Amino acid sequence: MSIASIAWTVVTSAAAEWIGITTHSLVLVAFGLVGLLDAADGAIARRWGPITALGKALDPFMDAVYFVVAATGSLLLGIMPAWLMALVVFRYAGPVLATPVVLLSGRRPELVFTAWGRRNTELTGVVLFTLLWVRIAGGPIDVAALAVALPTLVPTMILHFIALGRRAAAAPRAPRRARQWT
Repeated sequence: MSIASIAWTVVTSAAAEWIGITTHSLVLVAFGLVGLLDAADGAIARRWGPITALGKALDPFMDAVYFVVAATGSLLLGIMPAWLMALVVFRYAGPVLATPVVLLSGRRPELVFTAWGRRNTELTGVVLFTLLWVRIAGGPIDVAALAVALPTLVPTMILHFIALGRRAAAAPRAPRRARQWT
């Protein structure tokens, strides 16, 4: 998720309201375009640079912000059931909230994605997109969420959390001086 993605979402929201596009159409366009911008900014940085430590650390955080907002908005629009919104929020907010605890413990893991986290993020996007189409078609959101989200998001989330835990446990400790708060 990049600043360009956030800006695009705000601009498209305002433009859609002005010209009268329906909310669900807007969500469909916004999800797609924000996802494309998120993929594009990483590809551009890898191809032409610069890749920075800050950028690598902020990308998962911005993904977390995007998916928490997307899940909350999807619940409010009737695109996602509450249990799935809670699962998505837990998946993305959990690691963000746990990071200060890990750092305060003196561990210094690399703050980048895990392979399972990346798979889970891609699948979360697919689930949101699928549920949006089910909602547009007037289909059963709860049944679709159970059929699509449970077998894809739950296992990949668990494997992502295991990978994060292993990474934190194996991370080097900061030198004693660096951990003092004086």
